[in-house]
Amino acid sequence: MSGPRLIEPDGPVLLLDLGSGENRFTVDSIERLRTLLDEVAREPAPKALVILARGKFFSNGLDLSWMRTKLPARTAHTAMTTGRRYGAAEALAAGIADACEPTDEGVLARATELATGLAENAGAALGVVRARLYASAISALRADTFTATAEEKT
Repeated sequence: MSGPRLIEPDGPVLLLDLGSGENRFTVDSIERLRTLLDEVAREPAPKALVILARGKFFSNGLDLSWMRTKLPARTAHTAMTTGRRYGAAEALAAGIADACEPTDEGVLARATELATGLAENAGAALGVVRARLYASAISALRADTFTATAEEKT
């Protein structure tokens, strides 16, 4: 598979498949994801999105801004200063992941189940709640993305 793609929805859940490679985040891959997410945002339905990857890695890239704003300080410090890799159960315990499943089939089924429940509450109010909850992460990501894009173009 050559990069991220949208998969036809099954019910209220749309799937965005990152692929089966290392899925390193670059300026080009972030732009591709932005394009796909813009497509998702324009859809009247479904109301939930599951992002999945196949193979050994979900993503082998690391966004330090996200780590600083989302993770507990101790977890972010350990991950950034040691390069430590987390297995599924360790990622769950450290607050990096919201859930883990032992099989590939279980991952997609569980993610779709969780997203279906969230889709029932989708709407403008939920968008406002998310924007406020993650305002610092969104701001940091936008600043880093624009800085990286400008630096790479020069």
